[in-house]
Amino acid sequence: NIHWGHASSVDLVQWVDEGIALAPSNEWDSAGCFSGCFAVVNGMPTLYYTGHTARGQAQCVATSDDLHHWTKHPERTMATPPPGVEAHDFRDPYVFQHHGQWLMVVGASDQHERGQVLLYQSTDGADWHYLGPLFTAPNLQLGVMWECPNLFPLGKHWVLTVSCWQGSG
Repeated sequence: NIHWGHASSVDLVQWVDEGIALAPSNEWDSAGCFSGCFAVVNGMPTLYYTGHTARGQAQCVATSDDLHHWTKHPERTMATPPPGVEAHDFRDPYVFQHHGQWLMVVGASDQHERGQVLLYQSTDGADWHYLGPLFTAPNLQLGVMWECPNLFPLGKHWVLTVSCWQGSG
């Protein structure tokens, strides 16, 4: 029953509780609105998040005109993970724009044995094309599941960060 809260600040010291931004409400997130990210897509504030149900996890989208009221877009839900990834091992989208293209990394597990990060590409931030695994753990010591991936350029290099889930318990 995870929700997204919302707080604002003019100085990053004192914060105002703005209430709930996302709450479970539909077939894709009935058991929780899990982690994700915020992006401005074509001028529209957009939340990409993982919806959780008893069936598994899906990557969901909500948009807002005012940053206080969010509209979910079930038609933009990415409900099916790629082959080799179980429905409950597919979560935590991070979306960003690079050279005019939108990229999304999603945390996953390869056969529920090794953590991996999946890579998607979009021209409009709405329709996503699966490019394949960006990186898969080379051995079991690096975790069976990778969560909360983040990918960003730093100088001439790219940095990939993940949260490693060592075991399934």
